[in-house]
Amino acid sequence: MPQKCNVCPKPAQKAVGAKIQCSKGKCPKAFHVTCAIENEEVGYEVLDEVTNDVVLVDPPSEQRDANAINAANAGELQLIKKVKKFSVSCLCPQHNPVSSACLVITQSA
Repeated sequence: MPQKCNVCPKPAQKAVGAKIQCSKGKCPKAFHVTCAIENEEVGYEVLDEVTNDVVLVDPPSEQRDANAINAANAGELQLIKKVKKFSVSCLCPQHNPVSSACLVITQSA
């Protein structure tokens, strides 16, 4: 069964696109990343950011020339691009301590 965004303001879009799941245990609630960031009740936090280099180690034979072979033999690698990877924490309104505290205060008032 496909996951649906629990806070998406657009009902037609709830089942469309990639989602991230609540980080608490086996909580099944899921959110679009943009919905999680924009909704104040969802706890979204970037924990870590890692940047990795993508390099060309062995170019295809039709692209090899004397310079490429010499560079490869010398241990030089051709940088293609840099890729960022984020580790995030996403807590649904039920597990987010900030929104849970607001619910308790609201209910007791």
